[in-house]
Amino acid sequence: MFATRATDMATGKGLISDILSLVGTGFVSPAMSQARNPEEERKRITANLVRCTPVARIDNCDRPLDSAELCIVLTEEIWSDRLLGSTKQVNLPTRVLWLVNGNNLVIGGDLTTRTVICDIDAKMENPGKREFKIKDLRGYVREHRADLVVAALTIMRAYVTAGSPAQGTSVFGRFEHWDARVRAPLIWLDQADPCRGAERLTLAGGSYGQLRAVLPAWQDCFQSRPMAVREVIEGVSTSFNPAMMALRDTLAEVAQDGAAGLNTRKLGNWLGKQQGKIIGGLKFTPATMQRGIARWTVVSA
Repeated sequence: MFATRATDMATGKGLISDILSLVGTGFVSPAMSQARNPEEERKRITANLVRCTPVARIDNCDRPLDSAELCIVLTEEIWSDRLLGSTKQVNLPTRVLWLVNGNNLVIGGDLTTRTVICDIDAKMENPGKREFKIKDLRGYVREHRADLVVAALTIMRAYVTAGSPAQGTSVFGRFEHWDARVRAPLIWLDQADPCRGAERLTLAGGSYGQLRAVLPAWQDCFQSRPMAVREVIEGVSTSFNPAMMALRDTLAEVAQDGAAGLNTRKLGNWLGKQQGKIIGGLKFTPATMQRGIARWTVVSA
């Protein structure tokens, strides 16, 4: 999925989506709003795949985008679902380009590892007042689409003809073919690495960002001492020690239960999902089990 975000309206997010669609297909893809729940997301995905829409576009996202359904359709070759209003089960190919945009767009969960993001910074108060040499970019692309497609394919062919030289970058996991045929030729031509945006996205948010904050704060408070979840919550909730207070603030992002404070079940589930993940040379590991209760510790990886 390719995401475009900016800090303000009229910066060009929708225009970029239109241009990508025009170059790839010759027409502007229809836009849809952000789904309100997983069931609606599932129905929209199926409807798009049934129509064989080559480009699917989610416009003006105003809430964090975190969807297990999108994760599936982005990485699996076949999407299976029941047709709306029918008992018939269909298996649909997922060869669709997904575009998404929004102001200060937040991508969450596992979508962060499936998304290449473009950040637009107009560096001005009213981006819509900018003037450009090409007044009608959509019209320009329609007129010159053949030349643009040939240019793109020429770049790819030149790279292959040169022997597909390695660029010294780590592979963008799950998208190895795109990595080898699109990303590598661009880097070969001294262009910016498209995945630099993906790295910013992963570092900034989602479970990665939460874990990156919790690990060192937990270690500051408890070092390598095994701790039960309830002990941790009781400790940070009653202490005025600056380190404990800092840990309480970071844990609130993953285990806050409204006015009730930190929730033991939420924190326990979150720790279970994060165990073994290495960030900054640290990781969570279940140290011991006493009477069926796990005790967690932060260890050096």
